[in-house]
Amino acid sequence: MSATVTRVKTAAESALQAAFDGARTHLPGQDKVQALRAESAQLFAEKGLPSRRVEAWHYSDLRAVMRELLPR
Repeated sequence: MSATVTRVKTAAESALQAAFDGARTHLPGQDKVQALRAESAQLFAEKGLPSRRVEAWHYSDLRAVMRELLPR
């Protein structure tokens, strides 16, 4: 039996995504840079901020630290 895990975005993750979406068309860079930026934004939308479950971030739970911290 397998269970589907639905990831809930924190307020900070939602705010970061909204800020990027609003600034996307105004950011500098040619086609290659824009493509890399779009790919990175897609990965962030899928995975969000790293948490303790990501081994490389085991001791720095960015998702927990930024749970309520909103970007300016």
